[in-house]
Amino acid sequence: LDILSQTIKPYNAEDSEKFKTIVEFECRGLEPVDFQPQ
Repeated sequence: LDILSQTIKPYNAEDSEKFKTIVEFECRGLEPVDFQPQ
């Protein structure tokens, strides 16, 4: 699993209650079933 660093975006108060992509992963051969941002 690789995080595509150029895709990382902030999520702030203006984004509340909206869908927004905040990060993209390279997951070839994997199936992510959970994500817990730390």
